[in-house]
Amino acid sequence: MSPLVEYAQISLTASTRIPTIIDSFVAPLSLINALIILVGKAQGEALYERLHQLEQAWDRFDIFYKPGAD
Repeated sequence: MSPLVEYAQISLTASTRIPTIIDSFVAPLSLINALIILVGKAQGEALYERLHQLEQAWDRFDIFYKPGAD
C-alpha cells in the first residue's frame, strides 16, 4: 500500500495477486483509468485546452512516432 494512504480520506485498492507466473495489472490500471476520466470530466473544457497545448508541444518536438509521417 502507498505511504500516502494515511493522508487519504478515501483509499481505493485493486488486487494484483493471481496464481500465475505473470502479474496482471489490469485491475489497478482500470482503476487508474476510471480516476483519470473522473478528474477529466470535473476539469471540463480546461482539460481539453491543456491537452491541445501538450499535443502541439509533442508535435513541435517530435516526441511520438507517427506511422506514415516519414
